[in-house]
Amino acid sequence: MGISHLKKYLGLFDDSKLAGLLVGVVTLALAGIIVIRFVLPLTYWGVGKIFKGEANKTQIQLVVAYSLIPYLIYLAIGLILIIPAVITQNLDLLFYSHPVTYFVVWILAIRNLTYGLSYFNKFSYGYALLTVLITAGIAELVRMILLS
Repeated sequence: MGISHLKKYLGLFDDSKLAGLLVGVVTLALAGIIVIRFVLPLTYWGVGKIFKGEANKTQIQLVVAYSLIPYLIYLAIGLILIIPAVITQNLDLLFYSHPVTYFVVWILAIRNLTYGLSYFNKFSYGYALLTVLITAGIAELVRMILLS
């Protein structure tokens, strides 16, 4: 998920783009592991408990992991574009970011997350979607507080 954001880290290291790439990959990987493994599942689990959900934390972690599978599209595109980027010496090819791709991946991820939450929590798709929206609202609130 962080491949499209690596360009920001390359700008920090003007002398060595490889160092920026390595720092970006390590930083984004660690942040992703913490958020995907702990923060998101605990938030979905907590909000699901408000609606009397029956899922445990491990099941919610599984749902979050499966819902992120559509983001592998970016990895596939990045791997495909490595050869043209090396041949043309244009690293911008690796940072593919098209709004239509973002939208399609986002819809697929939300769909997987909603289905999984409704299945494991044993409630309707409406409650599952509401769980997703409340969690997104909490995440946006935290982001706004941290960035202000």
